[in-house]
Amino acid sequence: MSELNERDHRRIGKDLDLFTFSELVGPGLPLWTPRGTIVRQELDAFVWELRSKYGYQKVTIPHLTRRALYETSGHWEKFGDDLFRIVSREGKDFAVKPMNCPHHTQIFARHPHSYREMPQRYAETTMVYRDEQSGELGGLTRVLSITQDDSHVFCRMGQVKQEFLQIWDIVDTFWGAFGFKLRARLSFHDPKTPEKYLGTAEIWKNAETALREMAEERGADFFEAPGEAALYGPKLDFMATDSIGRTHQVATIQLDFNLPERFDLSCVNEKGEKERIVMIHSAITGSIERASAVLLE
Repeated sequence: MSELNERDHRRIGKDLDLFTFSELVGPGLPLWTPRGTIVRQELDAFVWELRSKYGYQKVTIPHLTRRALYETSGHWEKFGDDLFRIVSREGKDFAVKPMNCPHHTQIFARHPHSYREMPQRYAETTMVYRDEQSGELGGLTRVLSITQDDSHVFCRMGQVKQEFLQIWDIVDTFWGAFGFKLRARLSFHDPKTPEKYLGTAEIWKNAETALREMAEERGADFFEAPGEAALYGPKLDFMATDSIGRTHQVATIQLDFNLPERFDLSCVNEKGEKERIVMIHSAITGSIERASAVLLE
């Protein structure tokens, strides 16, 4: 047996009785056994142990949303092909959530926040669903149901650096515990295709400059990747190399100046004025499915 086959997480997962797939359930929808569920819970508990030291609070959201939420966020227009859409008996349009950030904005927006309450740090481990093409699915690395240990920090501009670097510390601690040395990819937008992104060129320049400066100050091993940004902002993606030299994207931290604009998110500053805030998105495992595959292999 070749080393590639010997280390295939699909074979290992079957041998260890961690997860299975069912034709009746469908491809890309893994079913986790009692043993596999323990692995998932332990990974998630480790992430929460690290996050809880920095004042994160757990939140819970539904798996559905009205179309209006994703129209406001911009995902319905720009991310529409990846949405699982549902029409209710009353003819109303809903979507199964492909990400959690728009829902979390509405928890922040439930009442006004003073600058004294900032930052707000929300965390939730939950599944999201993306309508990938069947030919792109493969084991746990590309699935339709994705478990994210997701967090969103709502903070003031002057708090971005400290919050971002704290998350970076969590990423290094988590993956370092498994012996991984990570390389940072600065995933920027492609200025040649502005239609793929939200916001203005100035917003993107400011966000990408901030990300680059933090990576340089930290002395990180990083490289830039135009065209790999998220819809709403640049990302710091962490790349791990497995035992046979393959590279996987694992954790991610994303700097977002756009969703606060679209949802009109603010705090009240020392002068009693509304001040636009910033969002920082992060997932420490990236997804529990992909992290499990990388760790098994």
